[in-house]
Amino acid sequence: MSKILYFDCFSGISGDMFLAALLDLGFDAAEFEREMQRLPIRDLKIKAVKTERHHIGCLQMEIAFAEQPLRHLEQITNIIASSHFSDWVKHKAMQVITAIGQAEAKVHQMPIDHVHFHEIGAADTIIDVVGAMYLLEQMGKPTIYASALNVGGGFVQTEHGKLPVPAPATLELLGNVPVFSGGQQAELVTPTGAALITNMASHFGVLPAIQVYRTGYGAGSMIIRDVPNLLRVIQGQLLSPFRSEEMLLLESSIDDLNPENYQHVLQVLLELGARDVNLIPCQMKKNRPGTILSVLIDPPLRTTIERAIFQETTTLGIKAIRLERSSLERESKKILLRGQQITIKVSYIDGVIHSMHPEYDECSALAKQTGLPLLQIQQEAFVAAHDQLGRDEARRS
Repeated sequence: MSKILYFDCFSGISGDMFLAALLDLGFDAAEFEREMQRLPIRDLKIKAVKTERHHIGCLQMEIAFAEQPLRHLEQITNIIASSHFSDWVKHKAMQVITAIGQAEAKVHQMPIDHVHFHEIGAADTIIDVVGAMYLLEQMGKPTIYASALNVGGGFVQTEHGKLPVPAPATLELLGNVPVFSGGQQAELVTPTGAALITNMASHFGVLPAIQVYRTGYGAGSMIIRDVPNLLRVIQGQLLSPFRSEEMLLLESSIDDLNPENYQHVLQVLLELGARDVNLIPCQMKKNRPGTILSVLIDPPLRTTIERAIFQETTTLGIKAIRLERSSLERESKKILLRGQQITIKVSYIDGVIHSMHPEYDECSALAKQTGLPLLQIQQEAFVAAHDQLGRDEARRS
């Protein structure tokens, strides 16, 4: 059975809340503080302080340091790269910080290397991200689930003036993630919190059936009257080795669309985030041959996908069926084959590798490049995957 963390974001999420909630699961705070103070940040002081919100005991991060310059992405990644942490911690931290930079660059319409990282240039955010990755590594890199995110409301004061909540960069990071506003007039999801949870969580939805081991609470800096400003993280183990997801199945019966158009339709829907698209032959009214367009999606994408179906096909109606899907834990990894990176889709049962499938398009491209048969390239990819990735099985079990 898979070990997981479930982040209950009823009062949003920020970088310091993410970090404090993990620490509250039972880590030695003093040891963590010593590890983080080895970062190349001048006059850094970090402390996890016990406090409470609405009479719930929790931890809050207190971080102090000398005045910091505004930084570009390269300067920030250099700080992380020169640290003593593992390659996994560095890679994941850079991934999260780069995501924030990309969102800021898009919002401000400028190249990413021109962006001053107002949100992440501060040393405390570097600590939030690197510290979170360090703790997740110490826990064995568990699978992360999360609830819908309470983003709050109103306006927030920034260096760019007052901005609506969620801030534009935050909203950019929250694409395809379920969010809601609980009515609080405050910024409850920060760019750092959004980047952490969207890059690390593999599933968003209700709490799955788990055996609870521990619960941690991380406090935000604001005091909110009607709800405790806390991030709750639940550490546990899935009661089933399979992931259970709430999905929507959208279906349309079509008999008057040029069959050539379906290739374009499928490509559009998959690019918009559809999990699966199927074309099923059927017999329709007046014995006309037709096609059932069946599209499996995450519920938040319903409006986007329905709009695309109406725009790209001749259908006049779409059926929506709510269902639950069980699936294996899976991830994509890279292997090196004949000097090229090939993506391998890996699935697990009870933390043990169940199957490995090389990406068809990448194998096909390598076959054309080398002049070798596709079947030979695929077989070599299987062998290389077992050789290069098989060692991960022991670490995950």
